[in-house]
Amino acid sequence: MKRTWVVCTVGVVMACGKSSSPPPSSASESGSGSSSGSAEVTKAAPAPEDATYLTLKSGALVAIYGGKIQLVTDKRAGRPIPRKGGGLWIWVDGAVSRFDGSLSPIPGTPNGVEPRASGPDGTMWAADRGKLATYDGTKWTEHDLATIGLGANVLVVDYAFAPDGTGYVRGDKAIGIYKAGAWSVVAAPGRVDSIGLVGTTLYAVVGTALVKLDGDKLVELAKLEKFPPKLAAGPGAAYLLSSGGGKRVEGDRLVGVKLPYLSSIAFGPDGALYGIPLEGKRIVRQKPDGTVDRLPSTDLAFQAKQVVVDGRGRLWVVLEYGFALVDGDKVTLVTPGTVPEVSSNVERLVTTGKGGDLPDVGAAKLINLKGKMVAGGTPKAGVKLELCPGASSVFYGASPCAGKGFVRRATSAADGAFEITDVPLGGWHLIYQKSKDSWVFYWPDKCCGGLPKGGTFDMGDVEFGRSN
Repeated sequence: MKRTWVVCTVGVVMACGKSSSPPPSSASESGSGSSSGSAEVTKAAPAPEDATYLTLKSGALVAIYGGKIQLVTDKRAGRPIPRKGGGLWIWVDGAVSRFDGSLSPIPGTPNGVEPRASGPDGTMWAADRGKLATYDGTKWTEHDLATIGLGANVLVVDYAFAPDGTGYVRGDKAIGIYKAGAWSVVAAPGRVDSIGLVGTTLYAVVGTALVKLDGDKLVELAKLEKFPPKLAAGPGAAYLLSSGGGKRVEGDRLVGVKLPYLSSIAFGPDGALYGIPLEGKRIVRQKPDGTVDRLPSTDLAFQAKQVVVDGRGRLWVVLEYGFALVDGDKVTLVTPGTVPEVSSNVERLVTTGKGGDLPDVGAAKLINLKGKMVAGGTPKAGVKLELCPGASSVFYGASPCAGKGFVRRATSAADGAFEITDVPLGGWHLIYQKSKDSWVFYWPDKCCGGLPKGGTFDMGDVEFGRSN
């Protein structure tokens, strides 16, 4: 039996203007106001429509376009959101900023909000817990979540946009609908876990049910397993993905598909679904005709963390160490230190338009490390040291470096001296063994950006049992 829930209308968004007593509304507008932090302004040519952007774990924003890689800012950057027509909305050094060839903070940003989505009309949506705001390119509009009916302390993280510009946002137990400057809300009978839009049809996982929005009602389509699956929606199709297998939503019914559990879901311009399986060394693709394959034909060098499909159908893959561009069976690997601009591992990657064009990056610059292991000033012999990307404080192998893409090893000599050779410029962890099951993480101070290829960095004395 199909069950329905009715939509309740909230009202029309009104502008506060300069009135000392703004009218009661679910939204207010401003062109100036409080803004946390500040962002560096860098002058450059206008941002192209076709580009790839990386935020780095070291705190930086890097742009790839026109066959060049350039550092936009070395300040802490995060939450990159593609802008309509090229460029980004992005959080930089505490401020919501715009990159359109130049990077500049947006005046009047409500305190605490960060970029979350960009609508088809170019409007940027930003949120923090209990706050939701939009920026149309000239002014901010703040939306009162409690008045809308989404709850006073909600963090809005899921957004979907219809071709006509209608926006859908997920609350805890409701779905908000923003159309032509007015909000309406659909109260759900349980927790809304995810939403997704296929064409003009909105699907949602509510509690243990798959529902869709039909006119002004939520209609239950199917009961789901106890632990709700992930809903992923793209051009032409929606999927329910869980450890128990995948299902494709076709109209009002579910059809089983042979897909493993996938993370970091992306859709190609042809509607193909891409995702990262648990083993993480290739990308799973389900084509629109239902066939499933894996890309590339051989394993990637390192574990995949995120996959993005650009407008040409190429895959940009954030790896445990560096990133890769997969174009058919051609794989271009860029690890930290291969180019000066990519000095550490990648936090997140986004593309605009057809994506950027990588230059010929060549091989990573390799350096050497040396030092002396001591205990209270006395040389400490026989200490095992390892260097690898992605070392984990929780590990199941012989060491935190077990199973990583590359491992460099050394053991301190009788005088405590050690040397580790052929070390990439950055993006790795250095660890040493304190006891049978105990390892200490250590990061050499002021290493290693200024070293030439083949250069050696002297770490000096490393006090046994201490990190730094």
